[in-house]
Amino acid sequence: MRRLAACGLLILFWMPAVLAVDREVGTWKVNLARSSYSPPDLAPRQAIVRIEDVDNGLRVIVDLIDAAGRPVKYDYSFKFDGRDYPVIGDPSRDATAGRKVDEYTLEQVSKKNGAITQTNRIVVAKDGQSRVQTTDGKDPKGRTIHNVVLWERQ
Repeated sequence: MRRLAACGLLILFWMPAVLAVDREVGTWKVNLARSSYSPPDLAPRQAIVRIEDVDNGLRVIVDLIDAAGRPVKYDYSFKFDGRDYPVIGDPSRDATAGRKVDEYTLEQVSKKNGAITQTNRIVVAKDGQSRVQTTDGKDPKGRTIHNVVLWERQ
């Protein structure tokens, strides 16, 4: 009986911690065949993103080969509080802010020199195996962009 009670208490305290992990957490690979980039030359040759859970936020580690074949690596962390957090190594932004809309949806704003350059809406599928990232704004050349990118969990 004591073992059963101990197991019950363990589950009671363990479950909220498991459920608190964000649906974004994991390793994601872009599916270029099912994604659209406008302008098309924005599409990377490949991209993998690893997302880790941090206190009320996320750490994002990006590893990609850009359209010109150059490797690009950067990482950043932010909290779901809407405040700006630094991004170092990404040529298109130097800050980001994020907030949770619901348990499946994240909105993220990218900034360069204090000005908003892009907005992202990221929705994780109910089964947790894919997510769609819709990006609107301007690229570093000032061109209007609209990307709809499918990421698959690895």
